[in-house]
Amino acid sequence: MFNLSAAMANTFVVAAEEMTETVRALGANPLKKIPSPIEEDKL
Repeated sequence: MFNLSAAMANTFVVAAEEMTETVRALGANPLKKIPSPIEEDKL
């Protein structure tokens, strides 16, 4: 969690880059590959 004031732009950039790297390292959401029961009924 990051708590930044409006005057901390450089710190915000570093925090945003860190969050972006973390999300990219995690990869795609594996739950998106599982079809929902509602979608299966349509098939």
